[in-house]
Amino acid sequence: MITNTSLVIGANSFLGSHLIKTLYDQSESVEGVYHVKKDRLHTKVTHHAVASLHNLPDTYRTVYLVSACIPEDMNIVYSEAIHNVNVHLVQKVCSYFKRAKIVFVSSVSVYDPSTLILNESSSLQFNTGYAISKIWAETIVKNHKNFAIVRFSSLYGEGMKLTTFLPNIIKSAITNKRITLYGDGSRAQNYLHVLDAVSYLIASGKQLTSNLYLGVASTSVSNLEAAKQVALFFDNISIQFEGKDISPSYIYNNNKTVQSLNIEQTVPFKKGIASLVTWIKKQY
Repeated sequence: MITNTSLVIGANSFLGSHLIKTLYDQSESVEGVYHVKKDRLHTKVTHHAVASLHNLPDTYRTVYLVSACIPEDMNIVYSEAIHNVNVHLVQKVCSYFKRAKIVFVSSVSVYDPSTLILNESSSLQFNTGYAISKIWAETIVKNHKNFAIVRFSSLYGEGMKLTTFLPNIIKSAITNKRITLYGDGSRAQNYLHVLDAVSYLIASGKQLTSNLYLGVASTSVSNLEAAKQVALFFDNISIQFEGKDISPSYIYNNNKTVQSLNIEQTVPFKKGIASLVTWIKKQY
């Protein structure tokens, strides 16, 4: 018998821990699966080691597949580590939980970056190991009888890794009283707050039909705009420029997803940056 319990695989991850907290706070029945680390596991939720995954019953209503191997260098070639988590684990989950709805977390990294405005049906690229693994996993999930695939842009918020662009410019503002940008700062990136990402996942999990969704913020933000927002929370911060930035800008149109899920962004960039600055300041 199918229960009303959801299972989050990747419970100790940045996104997974926020997803479990939200489901728990909404009085939803939820359990988690962790790999090695346990520091973010919700203390009032039952968790299982990934090694015991095959012993869990096929009675979960929804299985959120959040686990991912994300290399620091996104241009890295395909590796065994990437395959084991991003493909092989997906195969196992889909075979173990045949009756559940599988909600799979994918990435906008699968898109061809030469496309001017990206949407749910834009062309894909197979130039990186990470993108290949995500496209492969999506193909596996699409063969499941009931699924949702959500391609996310860059997620940010409390608990995120401190090695990416937004944390780096905040740390520079704290320690150096300046923010240094490559090029003229015009490169645009899309930042989706982790709580909005959680909303995408929960909404897609409730849909009766299978579909692919694009989980992005309503607008992309240039590096210079991001730096100016960060600078508002500090005194006497200078923004400097050096070198060139040849990376492409990313612009999205996910109107189809928004209409299908009846969802709206609840954490605008200004509000998200404010909470991120407050959190990172506590680390120093």
